[in-house]
Amino acid sequence: MRILPGMTVVVPCDFNQTKVATLAIADYLEPVYLGFGRPKWPNFMEENQHFEIGKAQALAEGNDVGRCRETDSENKMRCHRRRA
Repeated sequence: MRILPGMTVVVPCDFNQTKVATLAIADYLEPVYLGFGRPKWPNFMEENQHFEIGKAQALAEGNDVGRCRETDSENKMRCHRRRA
């Protein structure tokens, strides 16, 4: 979906964020894909939080950086952590 011109992709992290993301998408005037696919996951975002399409949300402040990427045909993730 990301390769379609003008398409915005939103992938919420839990139920609470899915709820507010859906409301934000309803008011958004451009095409949006709402991605699901996470297994059952506990809620860790607050209910009725502010959600703005195109803006990241910081979950915690710190001085280290993490990144994940797919590494093999089974879509297993490899994560790396680095001090900034």
